[in-house]
Amino acid sequence: MDTISQFVANNAAWIHEAVSASGLPGEFTPVLWQNHHDMPPIFPNADTLGGTESEQLAAITALIKRRPGRVTVVKDAWARLDLTPLGFEPLFEAAWIYRNACPLAIPVENVGLERVTTAEGLRAFAAACNGEKLAGVYSHKLLNRPDIAWIAAHREGNLIGGVTAFLAHGMNGINNLFAPDNAIADGLIRAAVNAFPDVPACGYEGEDTAAPFLALGFQTMGKLRVWIRQT
Repeated sequence: MDTISQFVANNAAWIHEAVSASGLPGEFTPVLWQNHHDMPPIFPNADTLGGTESEQLAAITALIKRRPGRVTVVKDAWARLDLTPLGFEPLFEAAWIYRNACPLAIPVENVGLERVTTAEGLRAFAAACNGEKLAGVYSHKLLNRPDIAWIAAHREGNLIGGVTAFLAHGMNGINNLFAPDNAIADGLIRAAVNAFPDVPACGYEGEDTAAPFLALGFQTMGKLRVWIRQT
Protein backbone atom coordinates (compact mmCIF):
# COMPACT_ATOMS: atom_id res chain seq x y z
CA MET A 1 0.00 0.00 0.00
CA ASP A 2 1.46 3.38 -1.02
CA THR A 3 1.54 6.32 1.37
CA ILE A 4 -1.54 8.15 0.08
CA SER A 5 -3.46 4.88 0.08
CA GLN A 6 -2.63 4.62 3.79
CA PHE A 7 -4.00 8.14 4.35
CA VAL A 8 -7.15 7.16 2.48
CA ALA A 9 -7.52 3.90 4.40
CA ASN A 10 -7.07 5.65 7.74
CA ASN A 11 -9.63 8.32 6.89
CA ALA A 12 -12.17 5.83 5.57
CA ALA A 13 -11.72 3.73 8.71
CA TRP A 14 -12.36 6.81 10.85
CA ILE A 15 -15.57 7.62 9.00
CA HIS A 16 -16.68 3.99 9.25
CA GLU A 17 -16.03 3.83 13.00
CA ALA A 18 -17.75 7.16 13.65
CA VAL A 19 -20.96 6.44 11.74
CA SER A 20 -21.13 2.77 12.74
CA ALA A 21 -21.05 3.76 16.39
CA SER A 22 -24.15 5.87 15.69
CA GLY A 23 -26.00 2.98 14.04
CA LEU A 24 -25.27 3.93 10.40
CA PRO A 25 -22.82 1.23 9.30
CA GLY A 26 -21.27 1.39 5.86
CA GLU A 27 -19.37 -1.23 3.90
CA PHE A 28 -15.92 -1.61 2.41
CA THR A 29 -15.42 -2.82 -1.15
CA PRO A 30 -12.16 -2.88 -3.14
CA VAL A 31 -13.33 0.30 -4.88
CA LEU A 32 -15.29 2.32 -2.29
CA TRP A 33 -16.21 2.69 1.30
CA GLN A 34 -19.91 3.34 0.85
CA ASN A 35 -22.98 4.00 2.92
CA HIS A 36 -26.55 4.14 1.61
CA HIS A 37 -27.88 5.84 4.77
CA ASP A 38 -28.41 9.59 5.00
CA MET A 39 -25.22 10.88 6.60
CA PRO A 40 -24.68 13.80 8.98
CA PRO A 41 -23.30 16.73 6.91
CA ILE A 42 -19.71 16.17 8.00
CA PHE A 43 -19.56 12.62 6.58
CA PRO A 44 -19.67 11.40 2.95
CA ASN A 45 -21.71 8.54 1.56
CA ALA A 46 -18.68 7.22 -0.30
CA ASP A 47 -14.91 7.40 -0.15
CA THR A 48 -12.83 6.12 -3.07
CA LEU A 49 -10.37 3.43 -2.02
CA GLY A 50 -8.91 1.78 -5.12
CA GLY A 51 -9.59 0.31 -8.52
CA THR A 52 -9.73 2.15 -11.81
CA GLU A 53 -11.59 5.36 -12.50
CA SER A 54 -14.20 3.45 -14.50
CA GLU A 55 -14.72 1.01 -11.62
CA GLN A 56 -15.13 3.89 -9.18
CA LEU A 57 -17.60 5.65 -11.47
CA ALA A 58 -19.61 2.44 -11.86
CA ALA A 59 -19.72 1.94 -8.09
CA ILE A 60 -20.78 5.55 -7.48
CA THR A 61 -23.48 5.22 -10.15
CA ALA A 62 -24.80 2.11 -8.41
CA LEU A 63 -24.80 3.94 -5.08
CA ILE A 64 -26.84 6.91 -6.29
CA LYS A 65 -29.37 4.53 -7.84
CA ARG A 66 -29.94 3.23 -4.32
CA ARG A 67 -30.52 6.81 -3.13
CA PRO A 68 -33.02 8.37 -5.57
CA GLY A 69 -33.93 11.95 -4.73
CA ARG A 70 -31.50 12.09 -1.76
CA VAL A 71 -28.38 14.13 -1.19
CA THR A 72 -25.23 12.08 -1.82
CA VAL A 73 -21.67 13.16 -0.97
CA VAL A 74 -18.58 11.47 -2.43
CA LYS A 75 -14.96 11.97 -1.40
CA ASP A 76 -12.70 11.48 -4.43
CA ALA A 77 -9.55 10.69 -2.49
CA TRP A 78 -7.19 11.30 -5.42
CA ALA A 79 -9.11 14.21 -7.03
CA ARG A 80 -9.14 12.37 -10.33
CA LEU A 81 -12.83 11.85 -11.10
CA ASP A 82 -15.26 14.03 -13.02
CA LEU A 83 -18.63 13.40 -11.39
CA THR A 84 -20.52 16.21 -13.16
CA PRO A 85 -22.11 13.80 -15.69
CA LEU A 86 -23.66 12.00 -12.71
CA GLY A 87 -25.23 15.22 -11.41
CA PHE A 88 -22.57 16.09 -8.83
CA GLU A 89 -20.88 19.42 -8.27
CA PRO A 90 -17.63 20.09 -6.38
CA LEU A 91 -18.13 20.93 -2.71
CA PHE A 92 -14.51 21.60 -1.74
CA GLU A 93 -10.90 20.60 -2.38
CA ALA A 94 -8.15 19.92 0.13
CA ALA A 95 -4.64 18.49 0.35
CA TRP A 96 -3.48 15.40 2.18
CA ILE A 97 -0.93 16.24 4.87
CA TYR A 98 1.75 13.99 6.32
CA ARG A 99 4.39 14.05 9.04
CA ASN A 100 6.98 11.41 9.87
CA ALA A 101 6.66 9.65 13.22
CA CYS A 102 8.27 11.79 15.92
CA PRO A 103 6.90 13.26 19.16
CA LEU A 104 6.60 17.01 19.61
CA ALA A 105 7.30 19.12 22.67
CA ILE A 106 4.16 20.60 24.26
CA PRO A 107 4.62 24.35 24.87
CA VAL A 108 3.59 25.84 28.17
CA GLU A 109 0.52 27.95 27.44
CA ASN A 110 -2.29 29.47 29.44
CA VAL A 111 -4.50 26.66 28.13
CA GLY A 112 -5.36 23.28 29.59
CA LEU A 113 -5.22 20.30 27.25
CA GLU A 114 -7.05 17.21 28.44
CA ARG A 115 -8.63 14.03 27.13
CA VAL A 116 -12.40 13.95 26.65
CA THR A 117 -13.68 10.91 28.54
CA THR A 118 -17.39 11.55 29.19
CA ALA A 119 -20.48 11.62 26.99
CA GLU A 120 -21.22 15.16 28.15
CA GLY A 121 -17.71 16.25 27.25
CA LEU A 122 -17.94 14.61 23.84
CA ARG A 123 -21.25 16.33 23.13
CA ALA A 124 -19.72 19.69 24.05
CA PHE A 125 -16.69 18.90 21.85
CA ALA A 126 -18.90 18.04 18.84
CA ALA A 127 -21.08 21.12 19.30
CA ALA A 128 -18.06 23.42 19.54
CA CYS A 129 -16.47 21.81 16.49
CA ASN A 130 -19.49 21.41 14.20
CA GLY A 131 -22.35 23.46 15.66
CA GLU A 132 -25.11 22.71 18.12
CA LYS A 133 -27.20 20.85 15.52
CA LEU A 134 -24.42 18.25 15.33
CA ALA A 135 -23.78 18.02 19.06
CA GLY A 136 -24.82 14.37 19.02
CA VAL A 137 -22.95 13.37 15.87
CA TYR A 138 -20.40 11.28 17.81
CA SER A 139 -21.50 8.34 19.95
CA HIS A 140 -20.23 7.79 23.48
CA LYS A 141 -19.11 4.38 22.16
CA LEU A 142 -16.12 6.19 20.65
CA LEU A 143 -14.87 7.25 24.09
CA ASN A 144 -12.09 5.60 26.09
CA ARG A 145 -10.85 3.50 23.21
CA PRO A 146 -7.12 2.78 22.82
CA ASP A 147 -7.20 3.79 19.15
CA ILE A 148 -8.96 7.15 19.56
CA ALA A 149 -7.88 10.25 21.49
CA TRP A 150 -10.32 13.15 21.92
CA ILE A 151 -8.35 16.18 23.09
CA ALA A 152 -9.95 19.41 24.28
CA ALA A 153 -8.43 22.81 25.03
CA HIS A 154 -9.89 24.81 27.92
CA ARG A 155 -9.20 28.31 29.12
CA GLU A 156 -10.73 29.58 32.36
CA GLY A 157 -13.12 26.64 32.32
CA ASN A 158 -14.33 27.27 28.77
CA LEU A 159 -13.92 24.85 25.87
CA ILE A 160 -12.09 26.78 23.17
CA GLY A 161 -10.61 24.09 20.91
CA GLY A 162 -10.22 20.43 20.19
CA VAL A 163 -8.79 17.72 17.97
CA THR A 164 -9.10 13.97 17.43
CA ALA A 165 -6.33 11.42 16.82
CA PHE A 166 -7.20 8.02 15.34
CA LEU A 167 -4.84 5.07 14.99
CA ALA A 168 -5.49 2.77 12.01
CA HIS A 169 -3.55 1.32 9.06
CA GLY A 170 -0.24 2.36 10.56
CA MET A 171 -1.23 6.03 10.61
CA ASN A 172 -2.30 8.60 13.18
CA GLY A 173 -5.21 10.35 11.50
CA ILE A 174 -5.76 13.86 12.84
CA ASN A 175 -9.33 15.13 12.51
CA ASN A 176 -11.77 17.67 13.92
CA LEU A 177 -9.23 20.39 14.66
CA PHE A 178 -10.88 23.60 15.81
CA ALA A 179 -9.23 26.49 17.62
CA PRO A 180 -9.62 30.25 17.96
CA ASP A 181 -6.11 30.95 16.67
CA ASN A 182 -2.95 29.29 15.39
CA ALA A 183 -1.30 29.30 18.81
CA ILE A 184 -4.03 27.09 20.27
CA ALA A 185 -4.09 25.00 17.09
CA ASP A 186 -0.34 24.46 17.47
CA GLY A 187 -0.75 23.01 20.97
CA LEU A 188 -3.64 20.79 19.92
CA ILE A 189 -1.78 19.41 16.90
CA ARG A 190 1.23 18.65 19.08
CA ALA A 191 -1.00 16.79 21.54
CA ALA A 192 -2.65 14.84 18.71
CA VAL A 193 0.72 13.82 17.24
CA ASN A 194 1.88 12.72 20.68
CA ALA A 195 -1.23 10.58 21.19
CA PHE A 196 0.35 8.02 18.83
CA PRO A 197 3.92 9.26 18.31
CA ASP A 198 5.37 6.00 16.97
CA VAL A 199 3.47 6.15 13.67
CA PRO A 200 3.30 8.88 11.00
CA ALA A 201 0.54 11.46 11.30
CA CYS A 202 -1.81 12.31 8.45
CA GLY A 203 -5.01 14.15 7.60
CA TYR A 204 -6.27 16.65 5.07
CA GLU A 205 -6.68 20.41 5.19
CA GLY A 206 -7.68 23.29 2.94
CA GLU A 207 -5.34 26.13 2.03
CA ASP A 208 -6.86 28.30 4.74
CA THR A 209 -6.38 25.74 7.54
CA ALA A 210 -3.07 24.03 6.70
CA ALA A 211 -0.67 26.68 8.09
CA PRO A 212 -0.37 25.41 11.70
CA PHE A 213 0.27 21.88 10.40
CA LEU A 214 2.92 23.01 7.93
CA ALA A 215 4.64 25.00 10.69
CA LEU A 216 5.07 21.74 12.61
CA GLY A 217 6.71 19.83 9.77
CA PHE A 218 3.71 18.39 7.96
CA GLN A 219 3.97 18.20 4.17
CA THR A 220 1.24 18.25 1.54
CA MET A 221 1.09 15.08 -0.55
CA GLY A 222 -1.65 15.13 -3.15
CA LYS A 223 -5.18 16.49 -3.37
CA LEU A 224 -8.68 15.22 -2.73
CA ARG A 225 -12.03 16.57 -3.86
CA VAL A 226 -15.44 16.25 -2.25
CA TRP A 227 -18.51 16.21 -4.48
CA ILE A 228 -22.21 16.67 -3.68
CA ARG A 229 -25.30 15.54 -5.58
CA GLN A 230 -28.35 17.37 -4.33
CA THR A 231 -31.04 15.09 -5.81
